Amino acid sequence: MGFFYIKLIKIMTTSEYKFYAVKLITAMAFSFFVIRTLNQLWESNALEPNLVLLLVSESITVALILFAKPARDYAMNVIAIISAGAVTFYFLVINISAGQALLPVYITAGLQIIGLLFQITAKLYLGRSFGLVAANRGIVTNGPYKLVRHPIYFGYFLAHMGFLSSLFSMQNLIVFIGLYFFQGCRIWQEEKLLMKDPEYAGYAEKTRYKIIPRII
Repeated sequence: MGFFYIKLIKIMTTSEYKFYAVKLITAMAFSFFVIRTLNQLWESNALEPNLVLLLVSESITVALILFAKPARDYAMNVIAIISAGAVTFYFLVINISAGQALLPVYITAGLQIIGLLFQITAKLYLGRSFGLVAANRGIVTNGPYKLVRHPIYFGYFLAHMGFLSSLFSMQNLIVFIGLYFFQGCRIWQEEKLLMKDPEYAGYAEKTRYKIIPRII
């Protein structure tokens, strides 16, 4: 009995176990968000395009996390882990039931659609190299990665601003301010890790902007 217990502990502390444990936690958290969102859509008795687009966007992100391949190298420090968790699971604390529309729906939904298309394009180029924590899963330099080094985050930003403008509240404002604080931490951790790779360092010299073309 003791032998099997020791064996189980060894398995649970391996990097492979942690890799699949993260996927399981992500799937469980996202399931809660899906139930919340579908319940809100059911209770509202109306098709809320901004909420549907948010659900689609997060579904794609979570699907890529679940099917991500193992990385060559991870950033496993406290800042990297906390920032990765905050930007991934922010949807657990967002308010999806009450808020004020700051702009017409065709503008807010339009921003979300543009952001979503940008995300999808960047993620198609990235493939299974997408993941939760900052890591080196291979360097991608073509497609939207010629414009900025982190085009997926640019897509997130557009989609998030569209959603916030459609369902503005102090709670959502605070959530998104916190989200982008931790997003900045995550990018810092990714850059710090990836710059160790000579291929990425050369790519960074050619592609100056990290998130928004001509700005950041």
